[in-house]
Amino acid sequence: MKNLWILLLSCCCSVGLFAQEDQMPGKLKTENTDGDLEQKLFYAIWEKDYDAVVNAVNSGASLKKRYTYEKYSGECKTWSVMHAAAAVGDIKIFKYLHQQGGNINDKLPNGEDGKEIHQGLFTPLHLAAGYHSIEVLEYLLEKGVDADVKANWNRTPLVHAIRSHDYDNLDVVKILVKNGADINVRHAHQATPLFDACTWGKYEMAEFLLEKGADPNAMSRTCSPYSSYKVPPMFCAIWWKKNELLPLLYDHGANLNPDIENSMLHQAADCGNLYAAAFLIKRRAKRDVVNNEGKTALDVAKEKGNASMIYLLKNGKLSEKDAKIQKLMASDAFKHFKPAGRKAPELKLSDINGNPVSIDDYKGKVVILNIWATWCPPCLREMPHFKTLKEKVGRDVVILASSIDRELSKVKDFSKNNDYPFTYLHDPKASLRSSYGGAVPATFVIGPDGVIQSSVDGSLDWSKDEYKEYINLLLED
Repeated sequence: MKNLWILLLSCCCSVGLFAQEDQMPGKLKTENTDGDLEQKLFYAIWEKDYDAVVNAVNSGASLKKRYTYEKYSGECKTWSVMHAAAAVGDIKIFKYLHQQGGNINDKLPNGEDGKEIHQGLFTPLHLAAGYHSIEVLEYLLEKGVDADVKANWNRTPLVHAIRSHDYDNLDVVKILVKNGADINVRHAHQATPLFDACTWGKYEMAEFLLEKGADPNAMSRTCSPYSSYKVPPMFCAIWWKKNELLPLLYDHGANLNPDIENSMLHQAADCGNLYAAAFLIKRRAKRDVVNNEGKTALDVAKEKGNASMIYLLKNGKLSEKDAKIQKLMASDAFKHFKPAGRKAPELKLSDINGNPVSIDDYKGKVVILNIWATWCPPCLREMPHFKTLKEKVGRDVVILASSIDRELSKVKDFSKNNDYPFTYLHDPKASLRSSYGGAVPATFVIGPDGVIQSSVDGSLDWSKDEYKEYINLLLED
């Protein structure tokens, strides 16, 4: 069941507002109503209580009011009952509300003075597509709702389905395309749906779109940080390190040497995507082309200080060590690892005894930087595995355990009560989450040259032999 709090969390711009599923967030606020009937109706919809919905409507609850939550009124958008019912996906309730006069083409309002906002002009079809409400989606299409109905920035239900983080919407995408949705529709920054699939790493969606004729060489300004000029979908896949999409795009005709201000090889060098750079070079991407600043990709790699990238761009192939690492990381044990390739930001922290700690202190060693907290069960589960990994490697590996606990005393107590060979850092303001990124827990593997090699969000069994081999390869000269 899609609980009330889950729906609100998705409709808000912020994340992490609610800690537990049984919390009731905020107060419901109805727009332009004097009574509580509309509130009862809205709760009944989200709780999928058909009888309560009927009772509220029969008691005079209006189907034209809009709702939000007082606590988050600056973030949540005002939904109609039809938007809520479409998101919840109870087809019986949705049909009933439609039969009672609910508007299936209603559009969410924009901001003050007509300012375009996220979800502005969304219809119930957008919500059904985003929340994987298949029965409601099919009902709306059967009733003649346009599969290409546009919200702000030309976002169609197809675009919203692809951009949804919480659901596997491949079947939604297929239904929308079958009903005439434009697979090459241009929305924000002239992006097409294929750009969204590449940005979010939706491989099966990208494959489906390409098979249906999506243009792998369309141009858009959608990919950070190069919004000043147009780039193709592969550029986005490289930037966001969705490397599994590169062979797919190439096999469907993606041009590896498009006429753009920074080549895709420049992009790979800039973001440290070694896999992408090797992929491009193997398929004869031009290494000598210069960007709009007159620099080659090698010049960019030198500026970044990425030794592996410099070797690749100089020699046209990976070093023997990097080739071994790439082969190893193709195994299933590394499916949760994200490639990095950027210089590790300075820590600007002290250990729990007040001694300043710097990444430069550990040059020549592999640093495993773990962001954790004493109140985080997944964090605590992986602690013994880090200890085992360090014991297995037995040399030149340092584990920095950076706690975001507010109270230093809790971290000190944990250190005393647990026999772990870690250097404990205290980061009560979670500054490393800003400079490094990641969740809690998050782990960053930093090579002997001070470059972040990879990162992992969430807990992992670090005691596996594959990770020992990985660390040992990083330590090779």
